[in-house]
Amino acid sequence: MNELVALRTKTSKSYQGEDGRITSVFNNYPIHYHKDGKWEETNPYLVSGKTAYTCDTAPIKVEIPKDIAGKFDITTSLGDKIGIKYLGGRGESISKSKNIVKSSLWTNASLNIINLGSSVKDIITLTEQGHPNSFSFDIDTDLDCKLSRGNIEFFKNKVFVGKLCRPFIEDVKNQKDRFCKVTQSGNRFTFTLPSLKELEYPIVIDPTYNEGQSTDDCDENAGTSIDLTSLNLHLGRSSSINWNNGLRFNNITIPQGSTINSAVISFKARYDQTNTTVDIDYWGDDVDDASTFSTYTDYDNRTKTTATTSQTFGAWTANSTYSSTELKTIVQEIVNRGSWSSGNSIAILTSRKTTWYVQQPYSYDYSSANAPYIVITHTPPAGGGGNMTLNTKFWGA
Repeated sequence: MNELVALRTKTSKSYQGEDGRITSVFNNYPIHYHKDGKWEETNPYLVSGKTAYTCDTAPIKVEIPKDIAGKFDITTSLGDKIGIKYLGGRGESISKSKNIVKSSLWTNASLNIINLGSSVKDIITLTEQGHPNSFSFDIDTDLDCKLSRGNIEFFKNKVFVGKLCRPFIEDVKNQKDRFCKVTQSGNRFTFTLPSLKELEYPIVIDPTYNEGQSTDDCDENAGTSIDLTSLNLHLGRSSSINWNNGLRFNNITIPQGSTINSAVISFKARYDQTNTTVDIDYWGDDVDDASTFSTYTDYDNRTKTTATTSQTFGAWTANSTYSSTELKTIVQEIVNRGSWSSGNSIAILTSRKTTWYVQQPYSYDYSSANAPYIVITHTPPAGGGGNMTLNTKFWGA
């Protein structure tokens, strides 16, 4: 298939096969950057300038001064700046490799600024005991920012822009995670470590700047509560909890009345899960433009599509990708709605069927790049005017 470059959006790519069908990959984070009226491919590598390492070939741009260790500036995909400066470090030993700048700021601890293009990680690596027990930094921005459930969220005119995710902690085995306590005093924020007992060095603290809303995926503890910030989703049943899930995908640039040839969600496993059989049911949120998730009541009151399907997962291997069953009838029902418009959002809802086990894919809150995404193949409606009309309609969406 050939990419239809003119159909690129900030968060999606589209391809056309010889049969005329269009396959689009919809992400919930930016994968292209805008330049001279076009959406360009992202290159997250940092360029060494006279005074700073910079990257301006990505949706989220970054600048890291060479002479101020622990400081970096983020330019959001909307063009707003966020400056972050870690305090109390020695400012020693700055090194750069491709998209990473490392500073040995503290005793037995270093700061690693990793530019991923669609997000920026400021990972603190603890190499051995004797490191600080807390890390403070100042934020300099014209955006409004607030602390919410451990996340530092940024708003412009009350509209969500992005967030520095609550910092989770993992050891060398990547199995034992917990969170730092985050406190705020004006524009100064502090990460305080919990007990690290039973963890093995090296240990990483991972706060990541992401765009898009973490509330676009959720776990729902059937009948009681909702979790909008879990690092992984729970498909199935665990610890006597029957899990339901919500997955919202935005800017679905498919015209009303298109024929949906295929629709499949990709999940990336966070853990090895062997000797398990997990079966779940899928529905769609039967609305023209699905809203993000907010509360248990909001989730529970959503109307499900008539179309539904089921799937059984077997064993999963950590960091491998697994596909949902075919969801085309669900997506078809939504885009057939009379008030559906290209660019609207859709939400897929899941529920444990009979399984007593669980699979745990990454969520948005762990990493936007590892979050579930949906791939939809469609045939445009008859009389749509061909690709030129589609190009004009979708340009810059």
